[in-house]
Amino acid sequence: MGAGPAGLTYVGRLAQAYDDLAEMDRRAAELPHRARYLRLINDYGRRSLDAQREWLDAV
Repeated sequence: MGAGPAGLTYVGRLAQAYDDLAEMDRRAAELPHRARYLRLINDYGRRSLDAQREWLDAV
């Protein structure tokens, strides 16, 4: 896979996106009135990343 603008491979960018989601999950606790919805959106993002990773594994 080609390197992106920051020199990361697609797999590296996926790993960074997973790290970003983990950080967003931790920070959701700081906003208790929005935490439920933030976690729902983060779950959607994680499932999207999972699908991309599975696709990469298949090709």
